[in-house]
This record gives sequence, structure tokens and C-alpha cells, in this order.
Amino acid sequence: MLALLDMELELLEPLLATGNVSGQTPFTVQTPHVRNSKSLSSPNATAKGAKAREAALNNREIELRKQEQLKRDLEAAVIRTDFGMLVLPVWYGDESQ
Repeated sequence: MLALLDMELELLEPLLATGNVSGQTPFTVQTPHVRNSKSLSSPNATAKGAKAREAALNNREIELRKQEQLKRDLEAAVIRTDFGMLVLPVWYGDESQ
């Protein structure tokens, strides 16, 4: 694994050594939407259906919070070089170093 990392760094070396950071910019990604058809219920839902609806609403709220957090955690460094432009995406995850 370290040999592969070393090869990747060698590919980037000319760009990183001669480039100038022209800025950092936030970016977004589109996460796939997962729909659980079992959690949907008919208008004549029983107590079990109401619990399923409540669980689906809670799951939706959790997913929306995750998407908002992801918007704050993603940033890309833009580096201009003689060879072209290099964009390095970075994900600042919770408790990352």
C-alpha cells in the first residue's frame, strides 16, 4: 500500500513543486437517495403504520442533517501549475486530523 502511495505522490510531485495555490473552494456531492418502500403505508394505517411513518420521518431528518454536515466538510484546493490546473478535493470528517 505504501508503494502505491509513493507512486501516486511521484505523479503529483511536478505539479505540487511548481504550482501556486490559487485558492480553496467549497464543493458538493450528490449522495444517492435510498427509499424504503416498506416504511410507506396506506391512508388506513394502523398503529404499526404510524410507527413506520415516524421512523421514516426520523430517518429523513438524519439524512438531511448528514447532507448539511457534508456541505461544511468538503473543500477543494486549486493549484495552478505550468502543466495545468490541479484540484485536490478534501473531506474534513468529524474528529479528523
